[in-house]
Amino acid sequence: MGRVNVVEKPEELVFTNVGNFIPQTIENVIKQDAPQEFYRNRWLAEAMVNLNMIDTIGSGIRKMFLLQKKRFFPLPDYDLDNDKRVTVKIFGKIIDLNYTKMLINHADLDLDTVILLDKVQKSKPISKEQAGKLRKNKLIEGRYPNIYVSSKIAALTGDKSSYIKNRAFDKEHYKKNDYLLY
Repeated sequence: MGRVNVVEKPEELVFTNVGNFIPQTIENVIKQDAPQEFYRNRWLAEAMVNLNMIDTIGSGIRKMFLLQKKRFFPLPDYDLDNDKRVTVKIFGKIIDLNYTKMLINHADLDLDTVILLDKVQKSKPISKEQAGKLRKNKLIEGRYPNIYVSSKIAALTGDKSSYIKNRAFDKEHYKKNDYLLY
């Protein structure tokens, strides 16, 4: 019976709603990739289906994760710790440039790996086994639990020429060439 609140901030959208998250975890939703079998308010759910405002094929949350990955932005951040409120943040800014470069240079990364990298960039805990998987693929650096997304993008891609072609110029380049810096 509560409202869905949407707060627009310059670099993120924040959605809140009272109640708990029925699927319990985001991982359950992404793996299931199907619509929920239970909604709290049947009439509200039916109205939202009729207005195309609700996920009817089960890909809504997964689709948002894939869209953010495609845009090289951080993945949506779900706060499910409070059993009386669900909060979702959708970012419209870069948090960790190394994460963004990793997605650009490794477009073939599967969603599970990107979710782990997103947790690393947000300093959220991951298991030693998960960190081992990322380290094996040379996607993270540092000593567990103080790990971070690898900054050795050129060495990881194996294609330094495409890395150099796609990277941004540094400030010295612009200063030397009399470009205006803002």
